[in-house]
Amino acid sequence: MRDYQPYPDKNQKGVSLRQVVDLIICLILTVICVRSFLVEGYMISTGSMAPGLLGYHKRVVCPLCQTKFELGVRFDKQQGLVKASPADHTHCRCPNCGEDNIDLSGVPKTQGDQLLVHKNAYFFRQPDRWEVVVFRNPALATEAYVKRVLGRPHESIRILAGDVLINGERVRKNLEQCRATELTVYDDSHRPTDPDWQSRWNVGKHWSQTTDGFESVSHSDWSWVRYTHRLRSGGSHETAVVVPPEQLAAAKRKFSMGSGSPFVVRNYIEFDMKTSRLIANGVVSDELRDLLLATSSDRSFRDQVEVLKQRSHVAPIQDQYGYNSERKTESVADIGIEFTATSNERVGEFVVRLSTPHGLFEVALNLETGSAQLFGHHQNEKVRTGSFQPSQLSMGAKISVRHVDRRVFVVFNDNLLFEPYVIPDGSGQPLDPQPVGFATRNVQVNVTGIRIIRDIHYTAGRARNGVNEEFTLGDEEYFVLGDNSPVSDDSRNWTEAAIHRSNLVGKPVLVHLPSSPKALRFGGGNRYLIRLPDFSRIRYIR
Repeated sequence: MRDYQPYPDKNQKGVSLRQVVDLIICLILTVICVRSFLVEGYMISTGSMAPGLLGYHKRVVCPLCQTKFELGVRFDKQQGLVKASPADHTHCRCPNCGEDNIDLSGVPKTQGDQLLVHKNAYFFRQPDRWEVVVFRNPALATEAYVKRVLGRPHESIRILAGDVLINGERVRKNLEQCRATELTVYDDSHRPTDPDWQSRWNVGKHWSQTTDGFESVSHSDWSWVRYTHRLRSGGSHETAVVVPPEQLAAAKRKFSMGSGSPFVVRNYIEFDMKTSRLIANGVVSDELRDLLLATSSDRSFRDQVEVLKQRSHVAPIQDQYGYNSERKTESVADIGIEFTATSNERVGEFVVRLSTPHGLFEVALNLETGSAQLFGHHQNEKVRTGSFQPSQLSMGAKISVRHVDRRVFVVFNDNLLFEPYVIPDGSGQPLDPQPVGFATRNVQVNVTGIRIIRDIHYTAGRARNGVNEEFTLGDEEYFVLGDNSPVSDDSRNWTEAAIHRSNLVGKPVLVHLPSSPKALRFGGGNRYLIRLPDFSRIRYIR
């Protein structure tokens, strides 16, 4: 019997090479099939879904508070590249602390997010409301958009006062959807370090400010910490003081004729002779104050100008985006607060207050009994009750109270303490410049990681569809909106508002393969010639 003889070594190499070739061919075919039928990648070029999904942008770090944020840059659709334009700014404003002189000259441009899109997500089902979708531009099939679905087939949709109404009823998000669309107004973990910063917190006598929050001492009296939305500059809110008519008329004449007062500056001041009010739009700068003071030597007028300047720094929370360049903003009613509370004591009370245009709400947590109560609306009535585990405060409990879509949510360690309270319809009140706060009695508590948050505030856009009157959708038609409402080009603005189901590409599930430019130093400066993976930007899409 002959012994088995293996193949020669050269034949072994030949088989191995064949296997490699077969594997490569199979891999290519698999990629083609997967891309054709399952998933595909898309690049975002614009900022209509910012800050959740980014177009071409600059990644900025505020030098004063170290907040990281993205600033959108223009994209040339015809040439398919980022292109400088006269509208591009050399400086920008921090959305957290308001520092408005951040130099952008050394900040490179970064590509938009790349989306991995599940192409068959809507083969057997319709997209849900609030779901992010990718679809083809009906006018240009090679161009894809990404937006959020708000209106579905046969529904009538209207945008009113920042909210969305379907068939005349306000659409309300659940907690998960609220989190997916929330934006940070102020993060107390990034306090500015410059001496000119005026704190946004009014701190009661039994509280002290720590490096990362606030700490109370146990005391029988209620003691509060309240947030005031204080701006350094900018804004489009209105502030007014009353001035005697004759002084106002004289100041108006001199101001309109005054040399050295640019037209753009004059537009920020209004002399309302009917109500005898001096009105400022946005924060009154030192320059504008000096121009006003130069119009009169009357002491009472000059005092009112100083009052106007001080008051103008306090504003309602507005729909500001760090991603956008400066533009007119609108006041936002849907706001909230989130923080971590820590206490080793099992006595006393902790209260969180939220002021809305529809009434004042207070969440009372009793650390001895573990009871949670929501008091609110126009009278001090108990509208919700629940319970929590006081022992969880020993390790730090994450608490949030928010008003979204005329509902009040109270969350303790990611769980709702009770069903959200629906605020009855009714007339609204002016927005409170101190919209949130918290207080203690008979207990020591540390409050850290404080964030003031808000919901998307949908604006009118060009108001072609669903703004001044309802827009009704037909069979398999959808009404889509961008999260960055002030700049988004979406169903509000298009000649053909509805997106037909046949134009849906799929559901984006992941931001993948992101990259950031890296600097190479030569010739006396930095040159951004290479791009490296940026794994911190990989994330699932909600």
